[in-house]
Amino acid sequence: MRKSDVIILGAGLSGLTTAYILKDYRKEVLILEPRNRIGGRVHTLSNPSEAPVEMGATWVHRPHRYLLSLLEELGIETFDQVMGKEVIYEQNVLSPFQYVTIPTGEDPSLRVKGGTSKIITGLIQAISSNEIIFAEKANTIINGNEALHIKGDKNDYSADLVISTLPPNLLVNTINFDPFLPRSFIELAKNTHTWMGDSLKVGLTFEEPFWREGERKGTIFSNSGPITEMYDHSNFEDDKYSIKGFLDHSFVDLTKERRKQLVTNQLRKYYGDNMDKMISYHEYVWQNDPHNYHPNEEIVSPHQNNGHSQYQMGHLSNRLILSGTETSAIFPGYMEGAVYSGLKAAESVKSFYKKQNV
Repeated sequence: MRKSDVIILGAGLSGLTTAYILKDYRKEVLILEPRNRIGGRVHTLSNPSEAPVEMGATWVHRPHRYLLSLLEELGIETFDQVMGKEVIYEQNVLSPFQYVTIPTGEDPSLRVKGGTSKIITGLIQAISSNEIIFAEKANTIINGNEALHIKGDKNDYSADLVISTLPPNLLVNTINFDPFLPRSFIELAKNTHTWMGDSLKVGLTFEEPFWREGERKGTIFSNSGPITEMYDHSNFEDDKYSIKGFLDHSFVDLTKERRKQLVTNQLRKYYGDNMDKMISYHEYVWQNDPHNYHPNEEIVSPHQNNGHSQYQMGHLSNRLILSGTETSAIFPGYMEGAVYSGLKAAESVKSFYKKQNV
């Protein structure tokens, strides 16, 4: 059995933020990551010959002060999301698309130079790579009173504290607890929305940004689909070009090739033969990621129960700390919520040891 002071479940933005804050703390921190990659729901596809394509978290907003502070500390820059003054709008399948002028004056969303995964690489460079065990999923957590014991796929572990960054619904459906967590908590978790769980993201790369014409910059809003939203996703240097957006979740059961065909047909309505110039097509169906998503037993609405007060409480003799964006008291369901929950988890670790006088 491997022992550590603190074990973090998940090497996504929340877990790595906690590890980053605790990097100079006097306690050993170990991260168990079920995937073979870091980042969790921050997932940038990078190809030197193409623009980075975000399959996960993408935008930063100016009120997100904790995330912006972290970016500044890591030396990571942002730039404005291009929107344009006119967008393509489709009201329904029976109406032709039209160009609509959108209101101006609002602060634009921000993107991360080089791709959102720059945040993850910035965090990982500040902590030891030896602190992460990949392809290791926690299956059982046992309260041993003086420590929590974890049974994983590959090994067993013991720690004073365990920080879970798993979405609550995933946590209670994939990990066994001894003793059981309170029934009220389990019911809450099962009815909590998972950020990005129902997202179906798509990105296409091209040699030229043909979607830019006058006041139009490639922004699309459609009620007919399969694309519901799409935006210019070219790199900061503006020498590699792409568009990125969301597909209606009703298309999730189709094959990738069929979705690609439908996406191409929809864009061909707006851009004609320019679609023949596509370099690559990318998509990510987040509900097919077993380390992010577990189906809810009942229908939940976006952000439902995110930031609930029960997620601010400790469990298993206060040795289990809940983190992850769904648990955040501010901006849950955003990167800001992920960072804030990571900061609060680190504070809980320090508070625990302060009370223990160790």
